[in-house]
Amino acid sequence: MTGVPSREQRAWLVPMADGEVIGEEIAYAKVTLGLRVVGTRNDGFHDIEALTVFAMTPHDRVTVSVAANTDSTVSVHGTGAVGVPEDDRNLALRAWVALSELAPLPPVHIDIEKRIPAGAGLGGGSADAAAVIRIAS
Repeated sequence: MTGVPSREQRAWLVPMADGEVIGEEIAYAKVTLGLRVVGTRNDGFHDIEALTVFAMTPHDRVTVSVAANTDSTVSVHGTGAVGVPEDDRNLALRAWVALSELAPLPPVHIDIEKRIPAGAGLGGGSADAAAVIRIAS
């Protein structure tokens, strides 16, 4: 690997208009059927074994569009939106920002139609972040 190019060296390869949709993904809820802690790591977290399945419903719809400004943003609406942050605490936004440090990605607006209830243990935030990563790829 030759290293990560600087921000100045990177450019979005295909110019897109403000508001143009880059991609849309469904983010499925997850249900953990079994979980076993198998060890403790040096960082205080635990190694686990888990049996997890994905549910077709509820699910979120994640749409990523080219931003009209220089900063990426997120908006969340829908039946599961209560308590979901619309700032830099949002995992989907954090995923895009982290990827944009490594690849030539434009600033975007992430729209999340939230149906997975926040705080229900169904993995909605991480599912939304994974959807953003799939769109970026």
